[in-house]
Amino acid sequence: TTKKKKKKAAGKLDADGEQQMLLDYFKQQNRPYSDKMAHENLHNPFPRARLGRHLDELAEQGSLVKKTWGKNSVYWPAQTDAKVVDKHELARMDARIKRLNGDITDAKQAETAALRERSALGRVLTDEQLDARIAELEQRAA
Repeated sequence: TTKKKKKKAAGKLDADGEQQMLLDYFKQQNRPYSDKMAHENLHNPFPRARLGRHLDELAEQGSLVKKTWGKNSVYWPAQTDAKVVDKHELARMDARIKRLNGDITDAKQAETAALRERSALGRVLTDEQLDARIAELEQRAA
């Protein structure tokens, strides 16, 4: 039993380490989770009650955002470090998106035309087939 205790103690984190692990996980995933979902996704790293306390502390610190509906709480990473884009940059981005969407439309139209042409070419008789058809029609006419 001493080996088991030593093995367990070696993998344990202190409270700050546990909070940092939670914060890293939430930032990496960048989506909302309830405490139960986070606990299950992290494969039960420590008791769920302690995980809930850590999440509440991180929300109080401003690292996570918490939204509560009745007894259920959902947490997600605070977007405070998100890049703020000015309206001129947004206008440039919108113009680029519009141009790229136009390019996509043009490419789709070109693809449709090429597929139509390929289909039409597939319906054209080969030289050998034309020669056989001509011979057949000449024989019928004679």
